[in-house]
Amino acid sequence: MKSRIVELVLAVIALSWLPLILAASEPVDPIDLAGRWSVKLDPDDRGEQEQWFDGFTGTEIELPGICTEAGLGKPLDAEIVRLPKAYQHLHQRRSYLGAAWYQREFELPETFTDRDATLTLERVLWESKVWVNGVCLGTQSSLSTAHQFSAANVLRAGKNQIVVRVDNREQVPMGTLSHAYTEETQTIWNGLIGKIQLSAKPSVSIERLSVTPTPVGNAIRVSVEVDNRTGETVSLPLSVKVRSTQSSKSETQIDLSREIPAGRQTVNVEVPAKDLQLWSEFSPHLYEVVCELDAQQVAVTTGFRKLAVEDSQILINGRRSFMRGTLDCCIFPKTGYPPTDVESWTRQFKVAKSYGLNHVRFHSWCPPEAAFAAADRLGIYLQVELPCWTNQMGQDPQVNRFFQTEGERIFHSYSHHPSFMFFSLGNELKGDFKLMDQMLSGFRTKAEHILMTSTSFSFSRRGRVPGPQDQFFVSQRTESGWVRGQGFFNQNAPETVGDFNAGVSPVSQPLISHEIGQYSVFPNLEEIGKYDGNLRPLALEAIQANLESQGRVSDAKLATHNSGKLALTLYKEEIERAIRTPGQDGFQLLSLQDFSGQGTATVGILDAFWDSKGLVEPETFRDFCSVSVPLLRLEKRSFTASETLRAKVQVGHFGAKPMQDTDWMCIIKRQDETLFQKQWSGVDIAIGNAIDIGQIEFALGKITRPSQLEISVLCPERDLENRWSVWVYPGERERVQEVKVFNQLGSEMLQALERGESVLLLPQRESIRHPIDGRFVPVFWSPLHFPKQSPTHGTIIKNDHPVFDRFPTDSHTNWQWWELLSESTSVDMTEVAQGRSLPIMRFIDKFNRNALPAILWEAKIGRGKLFVCTLDIEKDLDRRPVAAALRNAIHNYMNGDAFDPADEITKSQLEVLFK
Repeated sequence: MKSRIVELVLAVIALSWLPLILAASEPVDPIDLAGRWSVKLDPDDRGEQEQWFDGFTGTEIELPGICTEAGLGKPLDAEIVRLPKAYQHLHQRRSYLGAAWYQREFELPETFTDRDATLTLERVLWESKVWVNGVCLGTQSSLSTAHQFSAANVLRAGKNQIVVRVDNREQVPMGTLSHAYTEETQTIWNGLIGKIQLSAKPSVSIERLSVTPTPVGNAIRVSVEVDNRTGETVSLPLSVKVRSTQSSKSETQIDLSREIPAGRQTVNVEVPAKDLQLWSEFSPHLYEVVCELDAQQVAVTTGFRKLAVEDSQILINGRRSFMRGTLDCCIFPKTGYPPTDVESWTRQFKVAKSYGLNHVRFHSWCPPEAAFAAADRLGIYLQVELPCWTNQMGQDPQVNRFFQTEGERIFHSYSHHPSFMFFSLGNELKGDFKLMDQMLSGFRTKAEHILMTSTSFSFSRRGRVPGPQDQFFVSQRTESGWVRGQGFFNQNAPETVGDFNAGVSPVSQPLISHEIGQYSVFPNLEEIGKYDGNLRPLALEAIQANLESQGRVSDAKLATHNSGKLALTLYKEEIERAIRTPGQDGFQLLSLQDFSGQGTATVGILDAFWDSKGLVEPETFRDFCSVSVPLLRLEKRSFTASETLRAKVQVGHFGAKPMQDTDWMCIIKRQDETLFQKQWSGVDIAIGNAIDIGQIEFALGKITRPSQLEISVLCPERDLENRWSVWVYPGERERVQEVKVFNQLGSEMLQALERGESVLLLPQRESIRHPIDGRFVPVFWSPLHFPKQSPTHGTIIKNDHPVFDRFPTDSHTNWQWWELLSESTSVDMTEVAQGRSLPIMRFIDKFNRNALPAILWEAKIGRGKLFVCTLDIEKDLDRRPVAAALRNAIHNYMNGDAFDPADEITKSQLEVLFK
């Protein structure tokens, strides 16, 4: 190996030049320029003409930071609270679009000024121009990487002045919704965030130390770029050291001391690494690669892993893997810009891991260095994207050049991180795919150790069929079928036997489901108090004001809880369906966290701050979203007592190794009563999506009254357990005492009530004056962003009401309600709600209206008693056991002493509700 290294060095360095022996030079610490600066806004672009780069008088600002934090910019118009745009997204308390100038003075020691220096501005939105001591250093433009400027020959000992002009206006007409530049999530801020630093380097310096995370046998590939600016060949000690961050004993050093000719050259070496520990989610083992040239030392922390595609599957270190992902859409509700410290990203990724996730997709943006460092430490697999979300990709040469350069900058800055596993050109792209494929082909040569794809889905044929350069495929629906449940959950009867095999199997690349979920949860108004930073939640404030005007603000917490429970129910089935699918390689949620833009899309189990909404504990979520997930294949969720429940028991397992000699159990319970139990011993579990354990059969004939059962599949020794609810109803139609039923308001019905009779009103939709139609699934994404959809977010059910004595139900929508709610309607009782008890069962209306859509309710009218049900409990009851059971429950209740409505309603109020 030693001779090979010498040969590599000889190939790069010309030994025929006479070397100049340089004395060792002492290292110089970087100058941290964070702290107090002055800032001055330049809305009319007068700064350069008026030579502000020589100095100006401005407002004090603390950097890193943004103008909003210095109280600069246009104040938020209070009138916006009453406008529809209040609901669109979070709003900056102060906003500014244009040029802003930042200035400060700093002291330099004599030892600093005789060297070349580089100024680093870690993250700017989007263009920066720098002057030092009145000399312009140039202009930089990037949304994804640090802006760096050479400060050679302009620094002096003692006092120096730096001026930075930041222009946050769109510099390239991308026609994009990218989360890297938008008010929808991260705001369009003006400032300098992250590291602001001036670093010096000697005349012969290491310009770049590059490490490839893929090992070659028992060696790692290191590339050292050296710049000799002396104009002569020099001789200096050069070495590369590799050491484990977890073990002080694991260290390898190679000495490369040779003559270094003038100019730039790159030395490529393979450094032997004994007992190399590979990096993954199970063992995020890291190494520090240190290169020393004379007194200069450059270090890179990285890990080594083998990423490959084989038989349409993703292999990590030769082992099948499964991406359990969520999206990061650049949502930072306190600041409006991303953090650049490792601690913040560590907290976020730890929360994601606690919910069983191992993967994060950065939707149309690239995070700062700290995110990669945190993911490296925790074993999180990252998908990074260009700041691109457009329908015109490839149609503007200027934009094409920007994206090409931006991609190269991303790989140059971050590709040494083992967590950087996947790359996409952007989100849901349309345009010139031939050009996109060419761009992707070039990028693949820049980072062969990263899997790449042309677009994260597309509403074009490219979203259904992979492109020629795609190494993995992100889709919601292929040409042969859906690969996410949002497309059919409301149309298909509930079951757990199905999967996405029809959509996945024809695709030859690894397939990851695109943005699954998007089930709207009613906004959490308790979150309002957290917004004490740069952003204001006008949507939440408007919702709260609306409910207060109706006297129903106390209703909000229950609406959040119940809509969230329905969303969880759907997320569970969606995730399990992906894990059940042979050959599927993962999913990407949209998302674990609320999305604060695009009409306020509160689709998360967590709020925008990555805090719990109290809907589910992480360990419960991991029951169905983890490395190993017990599975149950059931053909339906609702049964009659004349049937036999049959199911296949399986497990999806993507652990560090197969499970051997395991014991499994399936239990069926009704509350605390065990009805069925079966065990399997000595089962070997391979790695894969749906590994068979066994089958169960359970005759339901002994169940004589409507019951909710819980089926559990568990492996106690591995602490694995997953649960499913099913409902069982009597096999034959129950005989109940009938009550008078009417389908519309009319004289006959009113006369019956006047006589003191009990009346059941099952109104036809056309007889309701203001019907609000509902579905089983909740609002998709946001009722404002997609207004032409059913406006409901699930239900609120008084499940302790006596009408449910013979119809078991939770307080929220669960799977048995699909039969009744998938096509349904309700009565808007908003006009008559004042002073009245809330309905027994109601839909949760869209949050920008907050009507009162009643499904089941009761009232006295004169001497009579009225019960109203807007659901269909009359048709095809022999084929609809849930509808038959609810019908019987209502009739039994109305014929009993418990039927005693507390509220009264008048004939005129009924006429407000019904035609």
